[in-house]
Amino acid sequence: MTEIAEKLKAELSQLASEDRAELAYYLIRSLDEKDEGDVRSAWETELERRFQEMESGSQSSDVLDELVKDDPESFREMLNDRC
Repeated sequence: MTEIAEKLKAELSQLASEDRAELAYYLIRSLDEKDEGDVRSAWETELERRFQEMESGSQSSDVLDELVKDDPESFREMLNDRC
C-alpha cells in the first residue's frame, strides 16, 4: 500500500461508522464500474463468437438457446445491431 493510502487509512478509521460505510460503498462501486466494462466487452466477444458458430453451421441451434438463456438482453441487442 502506498504512503498516501496508509495515511488515508489511518485518518478514515477515525470517522463514524456511517461515514466509513458510505466511503466503502463508493470505493467498491468505483472498482465495479471499471470491471463492468471489461466483463461486458468480454461477454460481447463471446456472444459474437457463438453467433458466428451458429450462422456458419459449425454449431447446432443449441448455441442459440444458450445465448438466449445466458444473456437475453445482450442477445437482443446483438440481433438489433445486425438488422
